[in-house]
Amino acid sequence: MSDKTNNDKLQKEHLYYSIILSILVVLSFGIFVDTYAQDVGRRPSSLEKSVEVLNSPPFIESISLSNHEQSYEIRNFIPTENMNGFLYVYGTADDANGCQDILNKSNWNLAIYRSSVEGGDACNSNPLSCYHGIAESQLTLNNCDGNGDTHLNYQWRIPLAHYIDATDTGKFANDDWKVEMKVVDDASGSYTSHSYFEVATLRAVSVVDDIEYGSLGAGSESIEKKLLITNTGNDPIDLNVRADGPMICEKGEIPAENIHVGFVEGFDYGKPEIAMKKEDQYLNVSIPKRIGNEVSQKTIYLKLLAPVNGVHGRCMNSITFTAVQDK
Repeated sequence: MSDKTNNDKLQKEHLYYSIILSILVVLSFGIFVDTYAQDVGRRPSSLEKSVEVLNSPPFIESISLSNHEQSYEIRNFIPTENMNGFLYVYGTADDANGCQDILNKSNWNLAIYRSSVEGGDACNSNPLSCYHGIAESQLTLNNCDGNGDTHLNYQWRIPLAHYIDATDTGKFANDDWKVEMKVVDDASGSYTSHSYFEVATLRAVSVVDDIEYGSLGAGSESIEKKLLITNTGNDPIDLNVRADGPMICEKGEIPAENIHVGFVEGFDYGKPEIAMKKEDQYLNVSIPKRIGNEVSQKTIYLKLLAPVNGVHGRCMNSITFTAVQDK
């Protein structure tokens, strides 16, 4: 092969390599530029941020009981004779997401029940053994001061019947009373707290009306007078009864023993259950505790024998009835 031919061949090869190299460089640059362009195209024009705030369930920090509005804490509730007494359940609660999350009264529930009652906190309401708070009318929520405040104060005011089951003695001495309170926040987080107390035994009685024997002749026996006795506590009762002394008249006096007591209508004055005295005398009347809408009562009957002589005018004394444990 001539030198010229070889030179031409070499020049063509160099040219070929140069062309290939140039193409590779251009392609490589094109890839680089394209990649850079794609990276630039993916960069956001503005930075967007979002944070998810997780819900924290509420927490009942304290629960206290009293029979007076936030005055002093009790563990033994004493019923109020013949009317409702009030149990105050109060304290503080917290929600880390803000106290507004538990500021709705509908988020709160309260059950108060004797510990062995059927159903526990889901028991059927009755004045003897089970109460459910009515948040709309019996609950107060306050001291939640807006954004950033996590605490609030609560207070329930629950009426308890005077004949509520006692747990300090008697039939339910092995029970106690349980307070179960639940709060649910707006995101359905919840917390339940408990407290316990005893209900004291209340033995009490009321007597309706004064006793008027009317006008009596010397040595005569009065007509029979009815006396209605009502059990106003939460335990079956008998009675102790006594006079404060003789009936004092405008002239003279009538001995207390002249007043006789019977249990049946039309009783024989000569065969009474007791003759009244100045000292306590026991009457086995067995008046049960109230258990429903009807009051628990019993009627006793009294008769008076006027002395044959020595007295004149209007005569008066006082008789005291005291409730005692039923035997």
